Amino acid sequence: MGGSVGGSGGSAGGSSSTGNDGATANGGHLAETGSPALPITGVAAAAVVTGAGMLVIVRRRRAQSPS
Repeated sequence: MGGSVGGSGGSAGGSSSTGNDGATANGGHLAETGSPALPITGVAAAAVVTGAGMLVIVRRRRAQSPS
C-alpha cells in the first residue's frame, strides 16, 4: 500500500485557469460538430418497417401454400 492515487502536487488533467469563469471565446456557445441525425434515423426506420413488412408477407405465403 504504497502512496496515494491522484496525490496532490502538479496539474494532471488539462484544466487551466483562464480567469473568465469558463466562458469560451465565441460567447459561451460550443461548436456544432458531426452531422444531423434525422436523415439517418429516417432511413433506418424505413429499413426496419420494410423488413417487418417483408417478414409478414413471407410468413403469410408460407402459411397459405400447400405442403
